[in-house]
Amino acid sequence: MASAVASARTLVPAFGIASLATTAYYTNKAARSDWRKHLRDYFTGPGRISRILLLFLVLTNLKSLPFAWTVRIPMPAAPSLVSLFS
Repeated sequence: MASAVASARTLVPAFGIASLATTAYYTNKAARSDWRKHLRDYFTGPGRISRILLLFLVLTNLKSLPFAWTVRIPMPAAPSLVSLFS
């Protein structure tokens, strides 16, 4: 059991560095991409109806996605009863 803990301690920094490098790479790639072309191809290319319907389904069922419970969606505060009767 001690060897598993020791190997986990050595892997955690490596995963942190790898995830940082991956994030930097894809951020750079996204910044250099032509988003207008990608969006136009997405909404006008072949199979567009199914892609648009799938996008709508994913956005309406956001809370049922895996790991979606970690995303907090702010909701407007309901008026209190005190403010309604004062």
